[in-house]
Amino acid sequence: MGKKSFRKIPDSITAKAAKISGDEVVVGTLLKLTRQQIADGRLSGLGVTDFNDLPVSDESPSTSQGRIARRNADGWTIVRRDLPKIDKIYTFYAPNFGDSSKGEHEIVQVRKVYQRDEFLPPALTVSAKIIESATGVDQVFFIRAQIVQSIDKNDQDTLLFALSLCQETFGDIDVYDINADNIDYLKAVVVDWEILPVGQKDDVIRRLLSPIPGARRQPEMDQERVDFFKKVDPDHYVKGTSGFTRYVGMLFDDLLLLENLSAGNAIYVLRGNWQKLSKLPRRELLKMKSSDVWRVIHNPGWKIRLKSLVQNLIGRDIGG
Repeated sequence: MGKKSFRKIPDSITAKAAKISGDEVVVGTLLKLTRQQIADGRLSGLGVTDFNDLPVSDESPSTSQGRIARRNADGWTIVRRDLPKIDKIYTFYAPNFGDSSKGEHEIVQVRKVYQRDEFLPPALTVSAKIIESATGVDQVFFIRAQIVQSIDKNDQDTLLFALSLCQETFGDIDVYDINADNIDYLKAVVVDWEILPVGQKDDVIRRLLSPIPGARRQPEMDQERVDFFKKVDPDHYVKGTSGFTRYVGMLFDDLLLLENLSAGNAIYVLRGNWQKLSKLPRRELLKMKSSDVWRVIHNPGWKIRLKSLVQNLIGRDIGG
């Protein structure tokens, strides 16, 4: 999870906040967690140990998670050893002649002490909700996690504290416009595509089928899809990775067939500005009422339906 807090606002955050119009920003991040990572306590500071515990709204992080959460709940004091000591008056009562039955008298003492800055608890709260999921080696949940209260980006002390609380709670930080939607959060995990010449088919297949280093379990490849992929004859292949989910694309003119060779997952057919469309999460693609997006389910006859669709769209036989 990296560092727990920050001594200063990271330069990348300052630069991004400067590009956001208005003075208010939201401190948050997009988490990409598997079921196991959630069960292992990645969100334990919110009392979340299973994805069914989400969403969490307006929750105070547990003080057991760390120093920043304790300060958020209880406030804190900074001893100013950099400043001159000041006089502080202490009063207490003592028995007369050592015998309380004879009464008591007040004693006043003046001592030199360091000056102190007292800070009230900010009482910031957090929220977390699943906004997308993906299948692959493991089911992956994309979780929008943030500080509930908007922060004045010009208030450097409050912004620094909010960033530190976000880091301690979620293990990552970012800043967003107060009107940011789920798509703005999901932009952090868009797929970057590499266009490969058809001559590299064997290399692409080898890399796609190779074990994923460090994965607890390897994806179950659908042999029918692998065989189909080996037989098609595109202009180019495009390849990208996102978390545990592997994608491969076959490009015909301006038509992209977007496929995942592991079990589950439909084929997406994107026409036109496929670079932009392919960066959208599947949930958003499904919502789109567009003549440029089609979804082909891998049930009986899917290859025939796919080839017919491409033939009707661009008049080409894709092979396979």
